[in-house]
Amino acid sequence: EVPEGDFLSTVGSGIAEGHVALSGATPSADLSSAGSFELTLSGNTTVSFANPPASGTCGFSFAVTQDGGASGFTVTWPAGVKWPDGTAPDLAADAGKTDVFVFSTSDGTSYTGMSAGKNI
Repeated sequence: EVPEGDFLSTVGSGIAEGHVALSGATPSADLSSAGSFELTLSGNTTVSFANPPASGTCGFSFAVTQDGGASGFTVTWPAGVKWPDGTAPDLAADAGKTDVFVFSTSDGTSYTGMSAGKNI
C-alpha cells in the first residue's frame, strides 16, 4: 500500500499524482507539490527543481511544449541533471509539439533525466 501525501492519492487500484502547469522564463518545479509538470515555452527558459524529498527516491515527469509560432525556444535544465551520453536531448521545434522527460533523484542534488517521448 502506498501512503497518501499532499499530492498522492489512490484511484481505484491505481495511483494519481498532482499535476502542475508552469510558466515563465525561470519556472521552478516544486517536487513537494506534484509528480507531473508541464510547460509551454514562451521564450528560452531555465528550469529549476525545488523541494525534493529528504530521503528516498523521487521520480517525476516534465512535458515541454513548443510555442504556437514554432520559435525553436530552448530549455536549460539544472546542472545536476545527468543525461544519457552526457547531453540533454534537443527539443521539438514544430509549433505546439511536446517532448516528455522523466527524472529521478535519490539525493535531491543529482538527477537522472531521460526522454520519454519526442515531438508528440
